[in-house]
Amino acid sequence: MKTKDIVNQIKAILPKYTNDFTSNNVISSLTRSGSTVTAITSSPHNLAINKLALINGAKTPILIDSLTQKNGVAIAITNTEHNLYKGLTTTEISGANQVQYNGIKTIITPPILEIESISILGNIATVTTVKDHGYLVNSKFNVRIFNVKQSAYNKDTLINSIPTPKTFTYTVYGTSENAVNAFGKMMQVQQLENSYIINFSVDNSALSPATGVIYQLSNYQDGYNGYKTILTVPTPTSFTYLIDSSPLSPAQGTISVRNNPTVSGAINLDMAIAHFETEFISNQNNWIYVIAEDEVTSRNNKSKTDAISYAANGYALREQNIQMINVYLFLRSQNELLHSDTRDKAVSYKQPLCKALLGFKAPSVFTDNLYSSLLLINNGSEIFNQSYYVHRFTFEATNYYTNCDAIEPSDLSAFRVFDFELKDFDNNTIALMGGLIDQNY
Repeated sequence: MKTKDIVNQIKAILPKYTNDFTSNNVISSLTRSGSTVTAITSSPHNLAINKLALINGAKTPILIDSLTQKNGVAIAITNTEHNLYKGLTTTEISGANQVQYNGIKTIITPPILEIESISILGNIATVTTVKDHGYLVNSKFNVRIFNVKQSAYNKDTLINSIPTPKTFTYTVYGTSENAVNAFGKMMQVQQLENSYIINFSVDNSALSPATGVIYQLSNYQDGYNGYKTILTVPTPTSFTYLIDSSPLSPAQGTISVRNNPTVSGAINLDMAIAHFETEFISNQNNWIYVIAEDEVTSRNNKSKTDAISYAANGYALREQNIQMINVYLFLRSQNELLHSDTRDKAVSYKQPLCKALLGFKAPSVFTDNLYSSLLLINNGSEIFNQSYYVHRFTFEATNYYTNCDAIEPSDLSAFRVFDFELKDFDNNTIALMGGLIDQNY
């Protein structure tokens, strides 16, 4: 396992979660024209053409076509797919003239409403709900009707019209009877979730529909954000880069550009200390040093016997190599003798480091490339003085070398002769066969 593989992995992931190990600059403006994004920074950025920089915190605005609420449940219909991933519990709304709609909002599942009655006229069914439903007539808005005895009424459907706050109509085929409850359950209706609709809780005093140019803000790890190659540097406080998507412009949020991750490999801890103390004088950065410790090999011979000669000749050979990786975090302290706060800060990087390294499989030099994922073994305090504090995270991976790494294929005899006799159940010979087989197969 190469140290540089671990270093590059940390460089790629850790800056997404913290700016404590990078050079940082605030982006005051981020706009798009075609596929080119122009960034304006609040101070000189020191970026160069063709270098990588991480754009972080840009929130992509998605236009909301409609924003209404009923009984404290808001329904936002976006102009394009919002792509809120499963498990997300909040969303951010911006631009509504009614302040109750703006800000971080809790996403909720649309409520199930009880149906008082359903009547049919021709192919049009009229649903009357017990409470005001707050539904909309919209091509992106669907509802599900269920618990009706006549199966034709139970369906996912678009709403045709909304005569009153408690009624709506939809199309039904295959029945001329008014709907009734099934299995002793109340007929019910629920708005269906999709990638254009967001439901969230809101103060029920908010005006409906909301007014203004309203956006849902998404903090995607693509689009404006992510590692980008610098295209041009027109001025010391501006730069451009390319993107593949077409998000609305300008981006919103608290945006920064992070580059030059202070992550490096070292042969041993003494060299890491010497390097950091040199850097300590010249700048104010924290540093991370990756040190690959010596491998430990444990023998695991899968042969039926314990004959060492078999293993030496490459038969039934299976060796396990255990590789320890130490990741040292060097954090500056403010003349703190006990370092308790600095240690707590160091421990707070456990999750970002795990996001970077857990499950990561570094390339192996062996034929089978059998490297396990890195695992976190332990962490703890390593060094502390009045100037800085060092915390160690230890990861471990295993890999194997087997017969494929021990035996050189023979160039002298590519094939060997084999014969076998095929018999039936009565032990009578059916056929005698002979031929060639690849010796190395």
